[in-house]
Amino acid sequence: MQQILRKKITQILFTLFIVASMVLLQANTEVANAVSNNANATDNIPNAKAFTVTKKVAGSSEEVLVGEYDTFMKCVENMDINDATSLYTVYVNKDTVIPATEGMHGRSNNKIRLTSGKGGPYKLTRKGPKDFMSVQQGAEITVDNITLDGARESECLSALTGGKVTIGKGAIIQNFSDVVNTDGPALYVNGGTLTIEDGAVIRNNTSNVQGGVIQSRQGSILNIKGGLFENNSSTTSGGGAIASFGQLKITGGTFKGNKVPDKKVAGAILIGKKNPATIENARFEENEASTGGAIFSSQELTIKNTTFSKNQANWGGAICSVKKLTISKSIFDANIAKSAGGALYLNKDNGGADISESQFTNNVATSDGGAIYTYKVDNNDPTKDTEAYKNISTDENTLFKGNQAISGKYTAPENYADYTQLLFSGDSDAAQASNSRKSLLNNNDINYKNPYLYVNFVDDAKLHATRKVETGKAIDTDALTNESMPKDPTKDGYTFKEWNTKADGKGDAFTGASVVNGDMTVYAIYTKDSVPTPDPTPAPNPEPNQPTPTPELKPQPEKHIGMISKTGESASFAGLITALGFSIAGLVILRKKKMMEEKNK
Repeated sequence: MQQILRKKITQILFTLFIVASMVLLQANTEVANAVSNNANATDNIPNAKAFTVTKKVAGSSEEVLVGEYDTFMKCVENMDINDATSLYTVYVNKDTVIPATEGMHGRSNNKIRLTSGKGGPYKLTRKGPKDFMSVQQGAEITVDNITLDGARESECLSALTGGKVTIGKGAIIQNFSDVVNTDGPALYVNGGTLTIEDGAVIRNNTSNVQGGVIQSRQGSILNIKGGLFENNSSTTSGGGAIASFGQLKITGGTFKGNKVPDKKVAGAILIGKKNPATIENARFEENEASTGGAIFSSQELTIKNTTFSKNQANWGGAICSVKKLTISKSIFDANIAKSAGGALYLNKDNGGADISESQFTNNVATSDGGAIYTYKVDNNDPTKDTEAYKNISTDENTLFKGNQAISGKYTAPENYADYTQLLFSGDSDAAQASNSRKSLLNNNDINYKNPYLYVNFVDDAKLHATRKVETGKAIDTDALTNESMPKDPTKDGYTFKEWNTKADGKGDAFTGASVVNGDMTVYAIYTKDSVPTPDPTPAPNPEPNQPTPTPELKPQPEKHIGMISKTGESASFAGLITALGFSIAGLVILRKKKMMEEKNK
């Protein structure tokens, strides 16, 4: 009995041991999983640090943990300021706010990357009238895959002498402003280099200084390789997105909806006097300024393969240029100038504009120069100024179509053919409807106001004559005594009636006393000559009492037919004899045939 009892107790204890082990194993597994999950999502741990800093030694691919910190200041302070070759990466582990109480940072001799940690991208907000960091000699910082927000009260980054700032793919720079008593707007460059990479977004920034989001001083380098600049503005000065006084090179990017206030220049980019600039493969859309809706340039500017659309200004809907402007393979469409130069305004003493393989379509100026306005001339008759408009050249591959100057189109000057440098493609509508002079000097394309009006006299679809007349006057009564109504045209079978404003003659008659208020075309109207009906010719009557002559009978020629006699009776007898002969011959033949048959029997 005791052995059996001990055996049962042993079995019960073994069973309890197995059950306890399984419960303990399950509990350990759940704890391990929880730890593992939190390790992969540190932002879900209430006490997780906001920042993690790693270090990668030059030439190595291994990241070594430097530390985890609660403040951005501690991240920067724990970088070795004497280590200019290693890369320090600051990972932002969750949406974080840097309070106004935290100080600013200036660094040299460090390479820094600021990005989101696992689970990002995150937003890092800077509060207070300060910035994130300024870098200078030997230091550089790259920002990517993170949103930097200025809360409308702080600046972002500064690249001072020798320092480099790069805004990379996935970076969003937003809601920054300039800080009182601190230089520049959100991104400030003074002696350093700023690079904007494709994939970056820079939006909704404002400033009270030049450059709504970027100001690049003399001696600085600004490289824009791409990105979106949207809804940035300077509230009191020029350059809604950028004010560049150093070197500027743009090889990509979109500038949309940037603007400056009334009486200020450069809705998107202000280019200073010291350094030429180049812009390629970019797009400017819906930017606004008083002068230069997209760009105001005080230095030579080269533009290639770039589109300007729906920009707006008082002068120069897209561009106002003070110095030489070179444009190739670019498009200017639907830009608007409330005064002059729907697309381009070439300012006084401008070095000129060389334009090739480009398009100017649907641009509008309320006053003059639907597509281009040049300040070089004062709308005087260019026949008296041989240098007028010589500062502009366009090639035969450039399209001008649908441009409009609200003040009116004008007939090109009489010496329009002398301007051999003003060429245009065959699809252009440079020729005006009222005149056969095909020239860009018509005010719809390039500003030109002919001091005279022209009346074209058209006869049977061909230009018969053109007469010049003073505005609001008549051909016969204005001061142009050498201009008079043309000689009436002629047309076979018709009589000239009048000149009429409609080709079908249903308009108004035009005479030498008709007042002319604009270029116009009048048409020759004719009436068809009537054809007279000839009198009928009477039939001739014979003279009375004259005998009717009797025609003379002529002898008929003799006919010889064999031996037949001439008379009718002899002919009948001969016929009878002939018929009888044929009958006898027939009987002889039949008789002979019968005899042959009987013989053969």
